[in-house]
Amino acid sequence: ENKKARPNLHFPNGLNFPKINDGGVEAIQELINRDKNIKLVVIDTLGSAIKQIRSKNGNQFQDDYDFTGQLQRLAIKNQICLLLLHHTRKALSENIFDSISGTTGIAAAPDTLLVLDKKQNKFTLHITGRDVNENSYAVEFRADNCSWEIIGKSHEVNLTAEREEILDLFENDYQRVLATKEIDR
Repeated sequence: ENKKARPNLHFPNGLNFPKINDGGVEAIQELINRDKNIKLVVIDTLGSAIKQIRSKNGNQFQDDYDFTGQLQRLAIKNQICLLLLHHTRKALSENIFDSISGTTGIAAAPDTLLVLDKKQNKFTLHITGRDVNENSYAVEFRADNCSWEIIGKSHEVNLTAEREEILDLFENDYQRVLATKEIDR
């Protein structure tokens, strides 16, 4: 089956778009002014869409926060979703949201953060934000329609065999006190 993009999917200016921090915010606003039906703008990837400049005040965190704050105000003003795709660091972090590449200023202004994590060919979508409940979901990529599907909460789906065995011992009564002989089966 030949799949086609939806007719309302646009790539502005033949992919020659100004850097977001060098006229790009204004260009996005112009697009929205011309087409009031725009509800989603995707910037893929944030790193390639910004012009690298030296910190104006020597505080890269503040510069990153101010920049993402400007994008947040644009989204709120126009009542659109502005989705920034960005990379994560390879280094492990105690908090998955600390793995977002760059300073913490990048993650400080947006209303919602989503991190897609892959471990041993299993994908987990972590979500946190101002108006959402923090959670993690096991997700699968569906090649047949190029989409991601939530298959359940991560802690429920991605159980090891040992964890499943422990939960089975409780028989859904997690207040139950187990005797040693019940655990030693």
